[in-house]
Amino acid sequence: MALFVGIAQQTMWAPSQTATATITQSLDDAPVTLIRPDVQAISKEPVEFTITSETPFVAALGRTGDVNAWVKGSAYNELTGIEETEDSKVVTAVHHDGAASVPAPASSDLWVAQQESQGQMVHQWTVPDDGPWTLVLASKDGKGNAPVSIEVSWADPQDTPWSIPLIVIGSILLLLGLGLLGWAISKARAATSGPDSSKSVLKRTSATVAASSSATVAILALAVTSAVPANASSAAPSSSEGSATSSETTEKYPVVLPEQLDTILGKIATTVNAADKSGKIDAAKSRLDEAALSLRTYSYKLSKDDYEFQKPSAIVAGPVRSSVVTTDGTFPRRIMVATQKSSADLPQILTIEQKTARSNYKLINAVDMLPGAEFPGVAIGDTSVGEIADDASGLKATPEYAINALSKFLGGGSDPKIFAASDFITQTREDQAELKEQGEYARFYFRRLTNPERTVSFRTPDGGALVTAYYQNQTKVRPRAKGDSITLDESTARMAGTTTTTGGVDIKYVEPVVIYIPPADSEEKITLVGANVLQYQAKIVARAAPID
Repeated sequence: MALFVGIAQQTMWAPSQTATATITQSLDDAPVTLIRPDVQAISKEPVEFTITSETPFVAALGRTGDVNAWVKGSAYNELTGIEETEDSKVVTAVHHDGAASVPAPASSDLWVAQQESQGQMVHQWTVPDDGPWTLVLASKDGKGNAPVSIEVSWADPQDTPWSIPLIVIGSILLLLGLGLLGWAISKARAATSGPDSSKSVLKRTSATVAASSSATVAILALAVTSAVPANASSAAPSSSEGSATSSETTEKYPVVLPEQLDTILGKIATTVNAADKSGKIDAAKSRLDEAALSLRTYSYKLSKDDYEFQKPSAIVAGPVRSSVVTTDGTFPRRIMVATQKSSADLPQILTIEQKTARSNYKLINAVDMLPGAEFPGVAIGDTSVGEIADDASGLKATPEYAINALSKFLGGGSDPKIFAASDFITQTREDQAELKEQGEYARFYFRRLTNPERTVSFRTPDGGALVTAYYQNQTKVRPRAKGDSITLDESTARMAGTTTTTGGVDIKYVEPVVIYIPPADSEEKITLVGANVLQYQAKIVARAAPID
């Protein structure tokens, strides 16, 4: 009986090896439910969440800090951990008051993974990278109630402390019983048999007992072997154990992961390139801002007016050849990437920005790399990478000085001796010099203006810096003397509405650029990495119109 009970405790009477916990308290309605990492920390093995909802909802995984910023100001229910008692396991939860809605969650760039569901969904908690993560459950439109019917289950091996002793005791009793049975049989036969036959019977009886003992040992070994894994398994850690916690940490993590960055760039490229085809700038505003929005606004207007000009290149989402991804979790966030469609194409340098946790990344500058230029190789998550101020030190020149010096140099100023040779710089200066030489009856004034708010600088791992800027330029043409006539080229003449004028001409164009500034102790010079030019306006003015 003891042997049977011991084996039964390891098999048919064994306690469940899976534990479950649910929310037992009443929670107020909220558009978001957050499942914190301490809930997952109940087990070192994957934890499953069975989520039930009668209405459509989105389950999304994001870094805890990003989720906190996204949900801030709105009502939400928070699952904080699991309490274990002798009788039950309960998911602890708390309600936070706030606004009754959030932005539609499925459109956010914050999530590394997301899934839409209705009815019942089983989610197994896995995280793609180090650091604390939070699972977000939200109504599909951000206005309904988020699911709170959630069951948490995990592997929970249970000890059966009496099973092994009972198996051992039962096995010993079985052996004794078999031994006594054998002895009784041999004694009975010895009383009815002669001396010759007695020896043979004893041999057979010994063999029978030996065989029975071997079988018993085999049964015992099997029972002990099957019991060892259950008893050897470590107990599930408490909710305070494990590496993931819901509290903020001082460690830094990349603001986007590689797959997440690919998705974001894909969305930007799809939106902007579709707008390029339709020529409707409003269709691109959800993914364009600042310099990139300004340049394409001018471009779409020129296309609408049937001008012949070099249109901005289509946005190339990838492959990503290099990416400057910071580990600073504050907003706004900016990222610079170099993408290239194929080896036959020149790479693009894209700068994107996410202003707040509830806004998506937008393209703020796009520049074609120049032939022969190089973009530093940067790994995502490199903590030496970060955005720097315009007056940052430790460089050959501060970003502010370098951008202003390039402006003057491109406009025909003297060579400051800090820039590496560049065909773009050389060609720009030569074209302007030629205009001045041909301008027998006109004077030319070239001016480039920068907007510091549209200048973004990043520290690179080698101690240098990548800087993107946006020049808004003017070329002013004035007759040398009263009555002198200025003849305009075909493109400028069409914009101005005349081929000749005795007045002046103001020509406007934009010029996004990217430069690389080496560290102060480097022997390298500042390099112009990328640039584009778009002339968008020519206007006739009175001869006496001021230059400034």
